[in-house]
Amino acid sequence: QVSTRILAIARSDLLWLPATLSRWRFGRLPLVGEALSPGDRDAASLSAVAETLRSPLSRSVEAFPFFAGRCRQDITVVTLLLQFLVAQWVLPPEETASCHPGALVTLTAGEHSGREGVVSQGPLADGFVVILSSLRAESIQQVTVKAESLVVQKAAATAEETEEALLSRGPEAIDALVMLSKLGAARGIGPLGAGADPFLRSLSQAARRVLATTM
Repeated sequence: QVSTRILAIARSDLLWLPATLSRWRFGRLPLVGEALSPGDRDAASLSAVAETLRSPLSRSVEAFPFFAGRCRQDITVVTLLLQFLVAQWVLPPEETASCHPGALVTLTAGEHSGREGVVSQGPLADGFVVILSSLRAESIQQVTVKAESLVVQKAAATAEETEEALLSRGPEAIDALVMLSKLGAARGIGPLGAGADPFLRSLSQAARRVLATTM
């Protein structure tokens, strides 16, 4: 009984609706099937918040599953942008049966086991260089992984194909792209500054390019 009540509190709309509204400024809202203009979005947000205050433990808005779903969508946007960036460096190989640059992979061993990323270089003497996909700027990093510790989930695509996939997500992609465009600033440096990590600078520029097309 106690655990059931704790779960009800932990997943209540009162907790997760404000978190949702503060995290995403674009795209759909819980229980709203379409993206709204800024004015309509604010009005719908106020109405939903007022409803949760009347019934604090309610889950009628389903804010928690909505929050989790939008996080998964953001991860997809991050991954697509990584593939878009790598596709500008190398062409997708004709044979894609094995691991290759641009491929979406899952790591199966080591401290990053279970995480997904995009292959940026390889094969090298010590394996493949993989860019780990993450919603946190500080966790988007490049690691070297042995081939036997990688499982290919999706083959590489061209820059045009990945950009089209990003644009097809519409407003749902904007918040994640804005975060990616500010990667350098998130680490205490200007994203295009002279001291920026070249990889971060390239990723920021790629996000800005796609954003310019969506806005």
